[in-house]
Amino acid sequence: MIELERVSKIFSSGDTPHYALNNVSFRIQKQEFIGIIGKSGSGKSTLLNLMSGIDSPTNGSVKINGTEISSLSHREMTKWRLKNIGIVFQDFHLIPTLTLLENIILPMEFASSFRKKQKQKKAMNLLESVGLSGKGNLFPDYASGGEKQRAAIARALANDPPLILADEPTGNLDSENAQHIFKLFEELVKNGKTIVMVTHDLDLSKQVTRTLRVKDGEVINTLFQDKKEGLGMQ
Repeated sequence: MIELERVSKIFSSGDTPHYALNNVSFRIQKQEFIGIIGKSGSGKSTLLNLMSGIDSPTNGSVKINGTEISSLSHREMTKWRLKNIGIVFQDFHLIPTLTLLENIILPMEFASSFRKKQKQKKAMNLLESVGLSGKGNLFPDYASGGEKQRAAIARALANDPPLILADEPTGNLDSENAQHIFKLFEELVKNGKTIVMVTHDLDLSKQVTRTLRVKDGEVINTLFQDKKEGLGMQ
């Protein structure tokens, strides 16, 4: 599903290069639920941006389902991303002049893959799935942080993408709503989705199928979670 091979991302500060990611390699299989953990500034969000095609590696290869995404043009990348990836941003990126319902419909408009009535119905179903029934006409400026986050998650699911990339999707939620979203993600994985989630929530990180720990731009280990046995392997 996802293959990173010797990926580095280098930012320059004057004459000094800064390695946001340094020679990272790993693979993620279809229908895995991956947690990415690490301290602030370790490279977690950079890693997610490379997997989504929002950013390109300085060196190395990023492949999603066999497609070398860094070789795509901007137009090709936008078209490809609409069908293949749903992104949950840490700061929501909801359009303030659109209602929550309209924000969820928007990706379907760009993809041109649904009829008008289908878009409305699907968007309302997605709002219900994240606990926002009856909130579709709310504008983002009048929604709480948790409501905005849940709407952003619903929007990421709009075009039924096989891969969901989520940057701290439960960071603005209380524990009850965080568990609600996590259970939703688990159901999506059972139904064939692949999910990669950046999180600071150690309780949630223990519940995913596999965890990648990032430190100073490097993936230093992989923890395989065995929920039935309660064991892990480093």
